Amino acid sequence: AVEPRSGNSLRYQTTQIQNGNKRETKGRVQRAQGELRAEIATAGTQPSQFFLPFATLMPVAAIDHLTERLRANATSFPALMFDPEVMGDGFLIDVTQLEDGRLRAARPVDKQVALPKGKSWPVSMSFTRGRDQAQRPLFSVTAQVFENGVLDRLTVDTRMLTVTADLQSLEMRPAPNCPRS
Repeated sequence: AVEPRSGNSLRYQTTQIQNGNKRETKGRVQRAQGELRAEIATAGTQPSQFFLPFATLMPVAAIDHLTERLRANATSFPALMFDPEVMGDGFLIDVTQLEDGRLRAARPVDKQVALPKGKSWPVSMSFTRGRDQAQRPLFSVTAQVFENGVLDRLTVDTRMLTVTADLQSLEMRPAPNCPRS
């Protein structure tokens, strides 16, 4: 995927292989003239074109928004995010900052990891289809979110299964000095 720092567009390509069947999807989302237009094409089908609410954030911009709101001491807030991989549509994300100690504890068998410097917040996020907000959330996520966007003690709960992931190692590299496009 390619998302400029402005968050005004996203171009992506995904390849999924399930039981030997390959499925490729290409998409683009563009914010222009007060609209947010999406076009998604799966091999062998007509491209799907639709509009998203203008406030919908692209994935990288959504992480920036999350950390900005947490830095501003917001304890609860919604966000709309376009998701290219899971749904190819928008998610409504309800974010709630948790009290310290409410996250799943680190496993005692795991070695200590050098965590990113700076502030972090324990959060809970519920993900609902952006176009059908009356339904129950599709899944929920809890994690320790660091101000640079790194996550630790991630738990994804789909009600059918729960997946956990803990930070095992982290190598922080200097940010590249790229010219603005």
